[in-house]
This record gives sequence, C-alpha cells and structure tokens, in this order.
Amino acid sequence: MQRNLETINKLLEILEKSPDALVSFDDWLLAAKAAGINSAHEFTHHFHLARDKGLIVHEPPSDHYRLTWDGHEYLESRRNTGLF
Repeated sequence: MQRNLETINKLLEILEKSPDALVSFDDWLLAAKAAGINSAHEFTHHFHLARDKGLIVHEPPSDHYRLTWDGHEYLESRRNTGLF
C-alpha cells in the first residue's frame, strides 16, 4: 500500500482535536471511519507510518495515543505550505 498524506493528516487531526490530547485506539479507529478512512488495513498502514516517523506516541499502560511535538509541527507545516 502506498503512503497517502491526506490519510495521515486525517489521523493526526483526530488526535489534535481530542480535548484530552489522548485517544484510545478503538475510539481513534471509529473517528477515522467517520472521517472517511473505511479500511482497517488503510488505517493500520498509516498508523504505523505515523508512529515510525515519530508523529504519534503510545501512552502506556493504556491503549491511548497522542501527537508528539513533531506531529504538531508536521500538521502546522502542512497548513503553512498550503498542502493541507
């Protein structure tokens, strides 16, 4: 599967909009479906890409995730360049 920056943006925006700054994996998956990411495979693939790039981080011992500083910077950069 190829990388889709729009999908990555949608996933990161879900975390950014969370009032607690943390989102459980299950809630994240549901929000992704509502945002138009209907394939679990597509979600998982782009989740791994964002994690591998350091844009998100897991908050043990829970199943929650949050944006990293780099994740916030990535979203800001995409908005500032007009690519988003």
